[in-house]
Amino acid sequence: MVTGAAGYVGSLLVERLVGSSDVSKVVATDLRPRSDTDGSPAQRRDGKLVEKLGRLDNRDFVKGLESYLPLDAVVHSAFVIRKGYGRTASTAIERANLESCRNVFEFCFRNNVARLIYFSSAAAYGARSENRINHLFKEEEPLREEVYAYGVQKRMSECLLRDLYEEWKPQTRVVVVRPCGITGPRFQGEPTKKISLISLLKKLLPVIPEVSREWARQFVHEEDLADAVGLLLQAEIPRGYEVYNLAPNDYLTASDIAEALGKRTLRIPPWTANLAFHLLWHLTRGTVPTPKGSINFYRHPVNLDGAKIQELGFTYRYGSKQSLLAVRADPGSPRVSA
Repeated sequence: MVTGAAGYVGSLLVERLVGSSDVSKVVATDLRPRSDTDGSPAQRRDGKLVEKLGRLDNRDFVKGLESYLPLDAVVHSAFVIRKGYGRTASTAIERANLESCRNVFEFCFRNNVARLIYFSSAAAYGARSENRINHLFKEEEPLREEVYAYGVQKRMSECLLRDLYEEWKPQTRVVVVRPCGITGPRFQGEPTKKISLISLLKKLLPVIPEVSREWARQFVHEEDLADAVGLLLQAEIPRGYEVYNLAPNDYLTASDIAEALGKRTLRIPPWTANLAFHLLWHLTRGTVPTPKGSINFYRHPVNLDGAKIQELGFTYRYGSKQSLLAVRADPGSPRVSA
């Protein structure tokens, strides 16, 4: 079963799974139907793909998914990434994200699902002033994000997962994946991404603002991500609960990114960037995703050590620059997720 099946990561994984001869059925859940651009109608016709629409923060809906048991694995990628504008909306999104996680985690543990793969994020490590460009975060380091809502909720959801795992002591093998920025040529024209910070930088600004020289970004290619999940679904996991970063062994500075996009950099003071993010957030009422704390991820590096998963036999096919260029080579706005 794949949650968030209509989203970027979820749809990528569903397409990969339904195309595998080793998979007999895929249950795909989301709030909205999946796009037909990935060839899924044929898979629905032959009965391999089953789609269920509903809210994962609704216990009755999640309870109803028990009709598809037994399940070999659940990949939980459903998450509302963008913070809602205003306190009421943002509180509702946080509650929905955490309740959805709780319901899915308990569903797996209660029903002895063999394997749970949960998509967390590099953002949970925290973009902080003490971070250094050449420090690569390892899986055992603490999660410290306290400001940026998405990173905070990913940290909280991981804490929830660990607590529930200790409480239930389930037979389920748990794998947490923390990817860096995910890029690739898929869904370039996705409506929800036509207005984004990355697309603004590409289309509207002649330069790439450089807020700090002590900053860099990693990008993992969507095909590497799909390959990694495929491996994690089948590999022998050393322990009952494991965490894997997903990031190639290189990173890109602002200058590197500008070169890849055919632009130049412009050094700007932090206060200017802070003001710009603040104005964009409020003037667009959250349409441009620049909420509180997001500027820190353009000032302070959060680079990951992605070597641990290679111990399972995984090999990255793309580096950060190759991944970014894969986006640049296709028409439309770059598609970046973190």
